[in-house]
Amino acid sequence: MEKFLYPVTPETMHAYAAKVFAPVRAGQSVTIEFYPHAGKRTWNKFLLNHLSLFKKELPDQKNFLLFYLDPIELTTESSLGYLQLFYSLIKKEGAPTPESYREVFRAIKERVQDLLRPGKELVFFLGKFDELKFLDTILAHNLKAILDEDEERVHFVFLVGNEALSEEFLKEIGELSEVVMQNVVSVPLLSEKDVDYSIQRQENLLGHTFSAAEKEVVKKIGRGHPYAIKLACQLLAANKPREPDKFLRSQYQMKYLWNLIQKKERNLELNRKNQILIDGRLVKPIFSAREYGLLREFLLKPDQLFSKDKIAEILWGEKESFEKYSDWAITQTMATLREKLSSLGVKPSSLKTIRGEGYIFTRQL
Repeated sequence: MEKFLYPVTPETMHAYAAKVFAPVRAGQSVTIEFYPHAGKRTWNKFLLNHLSLFKKELPDQKNFLLFYLDPIELTTESSLGYLQLFYSLIKKEGAPTPESYREVFRAIKERVQDLLRPGKELVFFLGKFDELKFLDTILAHNLKAILDEDEERVHFVFLVGNEALSEEFLKEIGELSEVVMQNVVSVPLLSEKDVDYSIQRQENLLGHTFSAAEKEVVKKIGRGHPYAIKLACQLLAANKPREPDKFLRSQYQMKYLWNLIQKKERNLELNRKNQILIDGRLVKPIFSAREYGLLREFLLKPDQLFSKDKIAEILWGEKESFEKYSDWAITQTMATLREKLSSLGVKPSSLKTIRGEGYIFTRQL
């Protein structure tokens, strides 16, 4: 077997396959959360294209038909276009694709029943499911209806970002949310062993041997993110800089990638109703009313100094702040707020302490 056939170490890929197929074998669907640009398409395409490698994780493969619905292949970004792409994966060779929404939906259900009759099970990998701009309650309802053709033998593998499953998103997809939340698996960033493997794999692909110093720089810059590691290796191999660390930090591709990733995970803002959003979605309900109010004030006036007196007034009101205000109370509140922000993917350092003066919240995340 080719040494670097797998996108990450074989151990990691087989562990991933087990997480995907265990719910499927139990007659259920599963949702997989990935960091932005961290291998959703690569890992799952590899899984489907090399299914024979995963007989331990899916031993009765002959009974399963697996399909990957890739939004990149959409010719029209609409619910109709999505169902037409869905149908194109399963239709009989030479069969025409219906032009209307109702007809293609009916054709999908009929074809699903045909494929199930010989005792098969169907697994649909739905790529970038949370990024479908046209996804609404109606399309979600129809996808649920496809599952209902035989809920124990039709399975969805929802591929989403690691901050996708917000209350707002789940509400939008109606009854399908129960399926989405049935089994949720989060894929972490790469382990040290996987990072070493990824660098060696790039050496093999690029025909370039990295020095020990270059490898350390790639590990430091890449921070366990598969695409960042790949990009760093490609840039170093192509340019062979004398100062690899300084070179990579100056490259616009690396800056763009990390800005994109960080924005996807950590962009806090207010909407017109002064509700707090993270990456365009309402934040999870983890803040108390006082904490939420304080964070909203910080977002209304980013990079502005808030004195402890002002923070006390926001937290407890003008009349009660004198009685409840103490340095200890403020410090504890700020520590709790930082902890909760961190759980949402926002750097705790975004809430800065200005010794002897107060606090500043910066949007430079």
